[in-house]
Order: sequence, then structure tokens, then C-alpha cells
Amino acid sequence: MNLQPDARRALGAGLVVIALVAFSNSSAHISDVGQQAAVAAVSSTDTLTQLNQSLISANKDKGVLKEGELLEKAVHRKALMEILAKENPAHFLRYVLNASQISSLPKSVTATVEKRISTEGVIDTYIIDDFEHPEKSHYEYYFKRGANVKSLYLVGDLLVRSNTQALITGYEGDTYVVADNTKGNVTIKANKDIDGGSNEALGVQNTAVILVDFDDSGPRPFTKEQAKNIFFNAQFNKFMKEQSYNKVSFKGDVYGWYRLSGPSMSNGQHVIPVFGNDNSQLNRIILENNIPIGNYGRVIIAINSDFTSSSQVGMTMQYIGGREYFFSSSWISLAGFDILAPFPFTWTDLDFLLAHELGHALGLMHANSWECG
Repeated sequence: MNLQPDARRALGAGLVVIALVAFSNSSAHISDVGQQAAVAAVSSTDTLTQLNQSLISANKDKGVLKEGELLEKAVHRKALMEILAKENPAHFLRYVLNASQISSLPKSVTATVEKRISTEGVIDTYIIDDFEHPEKSHYEYYFKRGANVKSLYLVGDLLVRSNTQALITGYEGDTYVVADNTKGNVTIKANKDIDGGSNEALGVQNTAVILVDFDDSGPRPFTKEQAKNIFFNAQFNKFMKEQSYNKVSFKGDVYGWYRLSGPSMSNGQHVIPVFGNDNSQLNRIILENNIPIGNYGRVIIAINSDFTSSSQVGMTMQYIGGREYFFSSSWISLAGFDILAPFPFTWTDLDFLLAHELGHALGLMHANSWECG
């Protein structure tokens, strides 16, 4: 296979194997997830029909409902719409109010209603992996305008890397944006995959590994000093070099251990520390321990907990301590990190997770059943 020294061909010819490691014959069926969510949202949509009718009737029949009563219904509607936006954005779009219906509502009520928008920003893409149930693996999107970040819920797939500039026409709530990608309401303005690729996935990848655990995590599986060898000198790095024809390798530093306050589970869900405002635990760890995050293009949050690993697809801008940093983020579970796969060579569970999630970080989606020569 004749490789050219650019990111697109290096990724296509060599690194595509990374995503094949776990998903050779499976894919994340986002539409299936949406159909399941639609069933769960039926009772909410029944209630929304009634609430919408109440608001619309109030427009036509002044004085039927007092403003306080109307506001109470509007607040209830707002909460249900936020749930529906996440669970089934297609259903959400069926229940939005149009401009004429909103225009004569009291200002206190209109403040609770989703707003029609057409605005430019940056889309970040994440893949949430479920290796035990691959069909449950799914994409999550975020829409950023400067330091303002909101969840982006889409009708239809959008296979773009993070830091993709786009014009979105849809609806916006306090914490979310909803748009129908199947109707051309997401217009890509600048995309590295379209505009000639990028060399950020090639060469030596300077990487920070941040070791964290929770109050209930149990014994730490290795020391910071041992982690340096495990992450940078074991099979994972050799695999990346081989599969990329020596065009990609990882080096870096290990920080930690750091204890996250609270348990690893909350309301039946795994707690995953994320970068956010400077009150988030990850931001505080960076700032309070003077981690020189600007030295790295890749950040791995290695968590002493059993959860579903995940990764950002490509690199994007993060705001920490009032400054901008550009890197990718990947979350790796350390549960069973040293379990050996039944191969004639050394290959641990951690090697597998690093190869898979860092493949996403370099810009790869799931390969599914691609052949790579």
C-alpha cells in the first residue's frame, strides 16, 4: 500500500485498524436508540399537547388563565421540552410553538419558550462506547459559541470531527440546541475533512495522562511512576506506530493521583468528570496543581472506576482559567486494565481501550466493517 505523507491517507490506510479492533461487524445504531427513546417519551408528549393547547388558547381568549397560572404551565412545558430534546429531537420539533403563537404571550411566559435561531458556532463530537452492547454506542454533540457550550441534539447523523464550524437553524433552550440535519438545517462552514485534511493526527502526539479516582474507587491499580511505562512504553504505542507506518506515536507525562469528591455513581449513572467552567473538578485539578495543559494536544483522563470509555473525535478549544487550550479529551476506565486478551502476543484490556479511544481522538469514527487491505 502506497502511503502519502498527509493526514487523510495516513488515517485511511493505517490507523483505520484502530476503530476495527472492537467494531469489525457492529455499529452505533443511533436511529434505534431514538426509536426506543420515542416510546419512553409518549406520556411526555401527551402532556405537551395539552400544555401547548393551554398556551395557544390563552393567546386567543384573553383572561381565561391568569398570568401566574399560565407561567406555571409554561414552566412545566419547559421542563418536558428539555427532556424531549435529548430523548427524541424529532418529537421535540413537533411541539415547538411558532412565532405568531408566542408573540402575544406575556414576557414572563415567552422567557420559558424555546427560541428559533439561525446562528454560527462550533460543533464538537464525542463517541460514547459500549463494548458489551455495541448497538448502544452513540454520538454526543455540543454546540459552542465562544465559552458558551450547549448540548446539540440532532435529527439525523452528523459525521464530523470536533471543532467543525457550522451554521445551525433550529431551536435553542437554556441548555440545548435542537436541529434537523435531515432537512439541511446544519450547514458546514469549515471542516478539516472537507477542506484538505489536517496534519494534527501525524507525528509525535504530546499527551497528558491524568489519573483520578473517587471516594469509593478502591485500591489504586498502579503508581504514577508505573503509569508512565504502562501508557507510553507498552503495546499500545507499538501498535500505533506499526499501524501508521511509523507516522504516529505518543509520548508525554502522567499526573496524579487525584481524588474526585463523591462516589463513582449518582442516580444509577456513572459519574464522568468533564472539562467545563472553572468550578468543574477537572478544571480545578488543572489549575490547583499547575498542570501545564498547554504543552499537550492529547489529554487522557484515566479513571479508577468501571464505566463506559469514551472520547472526543478530534481536537477542540477548551477554556481553563480564562485561557484557551486546544486538545482532544479521552476517558479510559482502568477496571481490569491488566486483563490479557487470548492473542499470541501481549495485549491488555488497557492497550485495547487506548488504541480504540485514541483512534477517535485522532479523528476517526467507527470503522464498522471497512476493509483496509
